[in-house]
Amino acid sequence: MSKPPDLLLRLLRGAPRQRVCTLFIIGFKFTFFVSIMIYWHVVGEPKEKGQLYNLPAEIPCPTLTPPTPPSHGPTPGNIFFLETSDRTNPNFLFMCSVESAARTHPESHVLVLMKGLPGGNASLPRHLGISLLSCFPNVQMLPLDLRELFRDTPLADWYAAVQGRWEPYLLPVLSDASRIALMWKFGGIYLDTDFIVLKNLRNLTNVLGTQSRYVLNGAFLAFERRHEFMALCMRDFVDHYNGWIWGHQGPQLLTRSSRSGVPSAAWPRAAPAAASPPCPLRPSTPSPGRTGRSTLRTSTPRSCRGCSVPPMLSTCGTRRARARGSRPRPGHCWPSCMPATAPRRTRP
Repeated sequence: MSKPPDLLLRLLRGAPRQRVCTLFIIGFKFTFFVSIMIYWHVVGEPKEKGQLYNLPAEIPCPTLTPPTPPSHGPTPGNIFFLETSDRTNPNFLFMCSVESAARTHPESHVLVLMKGLPGGNASLPRHLGISLLSCFPNVQMLPLDLRELFRDTPLADWYAAVQGRWEPYLLPVLSDASRIALMWKFGGIYLDTDFIVLKNLRNLTNVLGTQSRYVLNGAFLAFERRHEFMALCMRDFVDHYNGWIWGHQGPQLLTRSSRSGVPSAAWPRAAPAAASPPCPLRPSTPSPGRTGRSTLRTSTPRSCRGCSVPPMLSTCGTRRARARGSRPRPGHCWPSCMPATAPRRTRP
């Protein structure tokens, strides 16, 4: 058998047509390799990564005008944000979400739980996002201990089993499990990190968002502690777990649990509005986000007419041009809703 160099020389010494084909194949492979390298170094690099490297790790706290807490209404609960990966440098959208929640809920604790933060008395990492969010007196950056969070819940055994095997969508699944465990153990409000809070949400109890007409969504949850619907979701999470289907433990889980039915005696009886199943807040306008979520407005299903929800939340996803006469996109509201984060986002 001829060696590769001998074979290449034999091809080059062959007929003219054979030499042309050989040179074309070699040139095509070389061009393809160079194109891949250029794409990797120029196009494939994250655009925001280099921008964050040029920003300071610590900044002086801006002047914060102390808001006046509401003097009436239900007892405020905690507001939770989750980061189930090891990332500890929040991006600008993350920072805007937390800041908007902190400003609209001065009477509530805004808890940012991050799996990558060290426990104990260790100091927080030096990042712009952590430095800025630490300026708000009602924002706390805390480590996320998933084992402790799932303890004494149906999710404890599932989490111990999933640790020893590979999962295709591990981080989204952990996020889905963490949010329902938080609502079950502590109650309050859970928000995804791409929500901008426009108004106070404390009047919303036992409600969740919708992704489409027939599918619920867990990007926004507001539940009382130990609510039976959250217990039903945790049991369904374990009994019908399938880590190979995207969204099976998220929107599809909430939809399945709502259709399975909960005994009427299990619902809270503190108020007439709380004596019914969770109220899905139906969106009235398409969301700019990629997941189909929408701004929560006053449009609600017929079975839930008691949930009157003014424009309170808005999702930030892709950038789109604003048409003349249309409603303002979340990006146009950033300077007024997040005065601490917006100047640092637009700074070159």
